[in-house]
Amino acid sequence: MSTSTRNVSMSSSLPSVIPPPTLLKLGSDVAADWERFRSEWENYEIATDLESANGKKRAAVLLACIGSVAHSVFRSFKFQNADDRSAVSKIIEAFGRYCISETNVTYERYVFNQRVQQPGEAIEDYVADLCELAKTCQLEQLEDSLIRDRIVVG
Repeated sequence: MSTSTRNVSMSSSLPSVIPPPTLLKLGSDVAADWERFRSEWENYEIATDLESANGKKRAAVLLACIGSVAHSVFRSFKFQNADDRSAVSKIIEAFGRYCISETNVTYERYVFNQRVQQPGEAIEDYVADLCELAKTCQLEQLEDSLIRDRIVVG
């Protein structure tokens, strides 16, 4: 087998070894679950060359990867046009609205502001947890300064 033939066969088999995104969980932290899934989906599309496929195929693969619980939620979405149900960008927008609106920002900020460093907890772990908690608080430009304040106060 020549080198060029071997490279072609290896590259053509590459997408089959790339695992699909982990199912979209709609648990207690829906916004974080959605962000994880969306990020994994974007990488999966690029890695498998799916982004160059037709829209219906991309939507079908997305809906196959998302899991049955999230697919049930998808079936409840109202779209302006029937064609939007098979448009990946519209499906992602709809899930984004659904998952982000499920976040209770007031409660998330309460949890963030109650977080204190535990005895024996490494500062790196504490800061990492604060950064993770801040993601659902919609702190925007204040995020860095409020994390710093929590480190000083907590």
